[in-house]
Amino acid sequence: MVLDATEAVILEEGIAALTLEAVANRAGVSKGGLLYHYPSKDKLVEALVRRCVESWEEEHVEAIAKMPPGAGRTLKALLACCMGTPEAWSEAERRSSVVLMAALSHNPALIKPLRQSLEGLFEKLKDDGVAVPVAEMVILAMHGLRFEWMFGLQDVTPERIERVRSMLAWCVEAGEIHEGSASGTRHQAPEEAKTK
Repeated sequence: MVLDATEAVILEEGIAALTLEAVANRAGVSKGGLLYHYPSKDKLVEALVRRCVESWEEEHVEAIAKMPPGAGRTLKALLACCMGTPEAWSEAERRSSVVLMAALSHNPALIKPLRQSLEGLFEKLKDDGVAVPVAEMVILAMHGLRFEWMFGLQDVTPERIERVRSMLAWCVEAGEIHEGSASGTRHQAPEEAKTK
């Protein structure tokens, strides 16, 4: 409840307007009660960042658990989780991402849990059975599309999301490392990628 109120204040009034009093009023709690759990504004923002990171990590773990074992399991799960469902592109998800960026701009030191999460992900990808440069390219492409969406740089339509997801899925398959092959096997590109 308190962190939801924090997110709402940042979205509606900006990070500069974030105060413990504003959050307490929004959450319907006393300022003293809020101070007991979050003794400063920085601690409140830090908790908000950690909640975002932990939520993403939980979603990724659940997606990986649902994916059958095999080469590219982690990457395929991330594609399904981050690009394969409408929830991944909901307004609530966009708002949460924008709040995270605002929090990091307020205190760049808060990037540490996000950096640690990404480092853990890239460690997993080293053993995912896909050539590491391919894995890096897929992750960076997903990040790039989401940044365009978050900040409204370009229209990110369902058709565009599916086109990119399909192409990245093909890249994962093409980058799978098989016995006797150091760089993956050759696969035919999706038809839609050839015509667009």
